[in-house]
Parts: sequence; structure tokens; C-alpha cells
Amino acid sequence: GTMYMSPEYKSMLGYSDADIEDDFKATINLIHPDDKDTALATLKAFREGPSALYTNVFRMHHKDGTWRWIMSRAVAQRGEDGQIRSMVGAHTDITDQKNREEELRQLHADMETFTYITSHDLRSPLVNLKGFSRELDMAIAEVSDTLTPYQSKIKPEDWAKLDLNLRRDIPEALTFIGKGVERMDTLTTAILDLSRIGRYVHRYEMVDSRAIIDKCIGAQSFEIQNKGAEVIVHDLPELVTDALALEQVFSNLLDNAVKYLTVERKGRIEIGCQPTARDFVFYIRDNGRGIDAADSGKIFEIFRRARNTSDVRGLGIGMSFVKTTLRKMDGTIWFESAVGVGTTFYVRLPRRNGVSDMADEPQVVLAAGTLPARKAQQA
Repeated sequence: GTMYMSPEYKSMLGYSDADIEDDFKATINLIHPDDKDTALATLKAFREGPSALYTNVFRMHHKDGTWRWIMSRAVAQRGEDGQIRSMVGAHTDITDQKNREEELRQLHADMETFTYITSHDLRSPLVNLKGFSRELDMAIAEVSDTLTPYQSKIKPEDWAKLDLNLRRDIPEALTFIGKGVERMDTLTTAILDLSRIGRYVHRYEMVDSRAIIDKCIGAQSFEIQNKGAEVIVHDLPELVTDALALEQVFSNLLDNAVKYLTVERKGRIEIGCQPTARDFVFYIRDNGRGIDAADSGKIFEIFRRARNTSDVRGLGIGMSFVKTTLRKMDGTIWFESAVGVGTTFYVRLPRRNGVSDMADEPQVVLAAGTLPARKAQQA
């Protein structure tokens, strides 16, 4: 077949119309050596496939000696036999976009490193504070015991002051210091955990999501039994994903569902999946206290909690961790909630190559109709 490249097409790379022949091989020779095999493999897959739309990204050599990032796009006309009869396409120089993307990646990496180092370095003085406050506490107890035999030799008003300081004020202050150090230690540990997400390399494999959920339920069994809650698990799929990351996501969501159950009614938690053609949409539904609409915007923000959760342990880190983890997995999260009724969190994960469908058993559909619309809370 014949190939035509317009003068504008060639000038984008700094060449004149005469510098490059209208030849496929001449074009391929301009592609960066590191990108050539991938670019040709993508083109080959397009030629052999049924699609009419072609997209490829690679670097090409500019006449000034630099390499430019090019997005190649085309539309093909195929015959009845599926073979390509003709293609019309265009190249777009996306070098500036690629450079900005690289700058953002580097900035993100620098921020993660800074966060990790800062949080790590903060823990050293916290350990010292914790240790020295305990030593002071023991020292105060020893001083108090040492002075007790000499109480009769000390003026009553002076002894009252000593006794107040040694037995109440100083121990109370040390207790506040200890609690503050523990909270700070927990916060820095949480920040370290969040910073590690960016460096974690996901390992995708076929994962049985039911086995993951069962593991999470087992870890929460004491709290579940203590609250007398019922956990119902519907049919769950196998999917290609990272097992550890999926377990962390489910564990945080189940922990929240259990923590925020109310004593006003028997706790009930339902876990299931509503598959679509492109995704798996998991849900964890509870009949707990629910989330006020005024708090919906802060649920996925770090160190932010809903106003009706002050009586429940937590730092406002779990949902931020879940959102960040899912973003790295190309997934999303959103929720629906009503105060006094309960909350349903939805987790969307994409189908990847090798994904099997749901189990052979018929799926239990918990709610009639289609999936709920994703609201502003979607991550």
C-alpha cells in the first residue's frame, strides 16, 4: 500500500517535506529505540483486532536532536474480512504534557519522601519523652515514699503543698504528657503508613474476595460478637487485584461498620457485590448511626471525623487511607447514608485481564434496580 505524510506532519519534528520519504520504514526509524518494540506491538495488535480506532504513544526524533513525545491516533476502514483497507490519522506533540506529568510525579515522590522522613524523625523524640516521663513518674513516687517518715518534722501547711504536688499535680501532669505522646506517636505512625502507600508496589493476581472478607470478619469477630451484630455475606467474585491492598480496604470499612453500630437496634452488616460489564462494585451496608449530610465532605479527609463520632475511638485516618489505596488500584469509593438509618459504602474496582465472573451460585440481589448514582462524596 501507499503512505502519505503531509508537510505539516513532518515539520512538527523539524523536517522539510523532502527530508523524509513517505514511507512506513522511514517513520518507524524515527521512533526512540526504547519505544519501538512496544509501538510496533500496539500497531500489530490493532491491525489484527476488530477496532476502528487506533491510539499509540511513543517518542520520535526531532531534527534538532531532541526526542518528542507523540500521540498517534487514527481511524481505520476495514473490509468485510476485517482487514484494514485504509487509515487516516494524525500525530500530536504531547511533550509539554509529558514533562508536566513527570514534574508532578517527581513532586509527589519528593512529598512522600519528606513526609516519611519528617514522621520518622518525629518519633525519636517522642520515644524519649515517653521514657523520661515514666522515669519521672517513678522518681516522684520514690520521693513521696522517702519524705513520708519525716512528715512530723515538716510544717502542716508545707506538707499539704508537698503532698498535693507529689501525689496529685505532678502525676496528673505526667499522665497528660503520656497521653499526648501516645496520641502524637499514633498520628506519626498513621502518616508513615499513608506515605508508604505511594511506594507500595501492587502485585496483581487472581484473588478470592470472599476469602478476604472472611479473613477480615475473623479479625473483627470479638467486636462483632460483643455487639451482638449479624454479618451477612452474599456471593462475592474472584478478581485480579492486589490481595493485601484489598484486605486493608475491606478491613477498614468493616471496622467502621462495626464501630458505628447503635445500641438502639440489633446490628446488621451486609456485604456483597454488584458486577457491571467493566467493574466490580462491592458494598458494605450497615444499620448504624449514619452520617449527617453536613459531614459528608470530610469523611475522606485525613484527621477529620463526623460530629456524631466523638464517643468512638479513632483518629480520622482510616477512610483517607482507603481512598488513597483505591486510587492507586484504579478504583473509587463513595457512600450513601442517613442519620439513624445506616450507611452503605461502595467500592468500585476495574475488571482486569484474567478476571473470572461471579460464582456459579445465583447472586443475592439486596436492592432492586440499578446501582445508585455516585454522589459528590465519590473519591
